[in-house]
Amino acid sequence: MSFDALKDHYNIKARQESQAKIEEFRFFLDKANERVRQEKENLSSDGQTILVAVTTAGEGMINQHFGSVREFLIYEAGDKGIRFIHHRKLDYEYCAGPDGANPMEPILEKLKDCKLILTAKIGGCPQDDLAKAGLVADQSYAYQPIEASVLKATRKYFHLSEEMEVN
Repeated sequence: MSFDALKDHYNIKARQESQAKIEEFRFFLDKANERVRQEKENLSSDGQTILVAVTTAGEGMINQHFGSVREFLIYEAGDKGIRFIHHRKLDYEYCAGPDGANPMEPILEKLKDCKLILTAKIGGCPQDDLAKAGLVADQSYAYQPIEASVLKATRKYFHLSEEMEVN
């Protein structure tokens, strides 16, 4: 092929435009990644964070029993702070699961990336099932404010004092 034929075949202008779009995407991706790094620094002194699931009936409190929850609030938490991520909804409550099916399976699937569950109350059987899956169910923060409890429980999870030092 001649150079002119190659030039027409490869359409250099279209390739340059395509490359410019890729570079623009990389620029915005780098900005987004930097924002995530900054947020992690605000949450954790060493970059370690965990996801914490919370059962609540509202009012900013951990005030719902595990067996009747239809949705979990999910927080990312480190030793310095927390941030709300999103809600995770369930199709049915643990105590009202479908006949013949293990009601824990869809819950475990929804919470597979979480390490802690803060709830007002939980029975022994579901607590054992969660523990087998590597989730710690903690009811010691029942009827307490969510945000403060998530931070305290996370600090306890990382074997730190539940209270933060003030500089």
